[in-house]
Amino acid sequence: MANNVPVSAKTALLQRAIVSRPASAISIKLALMTTAAGNARDAYSSTNECTATGYTAGGVAVSGLAASAGSTKGLLDATDTSFGTLTGSFQYGDLYDDGNSPKQVFVTYDFGAQSPSGVSVTVQWPTADDSNAMLRVA
Repeated sequence: MANNVPVSAKTALLQRAIVSRPASAISIKLALMTTAAGNARDAYSSTNECTATGYTAGGVAVSGLAASAGSTKGLLDATDTSFGTLTGSFQYGDLYDDGNSPKQVFVTYDFGAQSPSGVSVTVQWPTADDSNAMLRVA
């Protein structure tokens, strides 16, 4: 039995699931968290969410989402995501769907231990290619 998923299907999966849903349903957010979810957190929860000064519960909207095809993977990219000026600590980020219930978590990022003190926090998404992207479907 073959287990080959064409790159076009991987890209279409990202396009349909995340990027091109009806405008009223698109609400992809990034929430900053203090602990990793692993496979235990399927949906966004404010439990263990960052409580930094200047941070808004639920995180911020991720804009400029675009799906593309790498040579072997479906790729997702977005505009860099800014949280404004924060003072506090976090380590993880949950990319989740705020437009549905439950609020499905797509991926949890490990940013390393962060302790901003009155500085602007921006997540700079890597250039989308087969080795780097905000989300890759292999």
